[in-house]
Amino acid sequence: MVDATGDSQQQDIEDAESPASGGINGTTANGSAASATTVGEKGPPKGPPLDGSGRGRTFSLAQMLVDTGILQGEEVARAQQLAWEERQPLGRILVREGMVLSRDLATLTALNLGLPMLDLRNQTIEPEAVGLIPEDTARKNLVLGLTRTDGHLVVAMTDPTDLQLLQDLATRTGRGIDPVISTQEDIQEHIDLSYRLTQPLVTDAKADAQPAERVTARLLRDALPAQVIEMLLRQALQDGASDIHVEPMENRLRIRFRIDGILHEVMNLPVEMHPTIISRLKIMCGMNIAERRRPQDGQLNFEAQGRTVDVRVAISGTVTGEMSVMRLLDNKKFTLLGLDQLGFNTEAQQRYRRLLQLPYGMIVICGPTGSGKSTTLYASILQMDRSSGF
Repeated sequence: MVDATGDSQQQDIEDAESPASGGINGTTANGSAASATTVGEKGPPKGPPLDGSGRGRTFSLAQMLVDTGILQGEEVARAQQLAWEERQPLGRILVREGMVLSRDLATLTALNLGLPMLDLRNQTIEPEAVGLIPEDTARKNLVLGLTRTDGHLVVAMTDPTDLQLLQDLATRTGRGIDPVISTQEDIQEHIDLSYRLTQPLVTDAKADAQPAERVTARLLRDALPAQVIEMLLRQALQDGASDIHVEPMENRLRIRFRIDGILHEVMNLPVEMHPTIISRLKIMCGMNIAERRRPQDGQLNFEAQGRTVDVRVAISGTVTGEMSVMRLLDNKKFTLLGLDQLGFNTEAQQRYRRLLQLPYGMIVICGPTGSGKSTTLYASILQMDRSSGF
């Protein structure tokens, strides 16, 4: 355990390295060294010496990868630089860049530190423990509170060598932090599940007003998943779009709006945002969040500009991950038309009316997006209702 009243930096480091330590106390340790994944300083993290020398050095994820021969010092240094520039945990950068596999990284970390590695699907997660860590902190650092015991909080994380993160969590929660290891994907999935009831759609008066500035990738990067979806929907409605496409690419998440039948690329987001956005969409639409192979359909609605807008959501798998298409159904703009208003010539209209009057059979209407399929179907139903035979 690293204590706030530690007498020296060396003692702090040695205590933090001990697998048997009970966690980290709620105040900043005197002179405690931050790990290689610490970000937010004036320069990139220096991390531990990578030459294998130096008894009592700070044990870190970076040092562990070098000592075991998985990565070279230059590779770790490059990943550390990216982690500092993007304000992301080092483990997330390593997995994203393909330097290590997520499960291999978690297993290696657990073995080297003597900490338990948990499959969160088999764990009982206390809502009270989850609530001790704000959602934005949990998502940014990939941490999840699991249980509370005797003034301590058990936290699932990917890099328990990040002393600065442990200190921050202890300060926020007022409890000692007992870290356990889990994979990035496992933590991300259970963050989505555990916080699903804490972030309703934003429907306040300010949100209904016209935005002061256009929604940009910069704004979305700093927003929570529910807010990302809300802002995309409102911007699409303002732009007169009929569809929103969320498409994962190799190194980016492409957002496209369909306006007047044509797809326009409006922005690119970091590919790391893809799992949280898709998971949040599934939760909002009542889909199975664990199903990633089969296509799923759902529906949601939101309030904007004083009216309710229905959204049909379709999610399907691609070679680069699940993509989503959201169809906006703006009731204010939708007007029921009669068959004589659809542009049929006289002969075609007469033939079509006779088909509608048949007592059996099926009519199939097909065409590209925005061609008028739904409008034709509604006009057909309206005609059938008006016919004396129905």
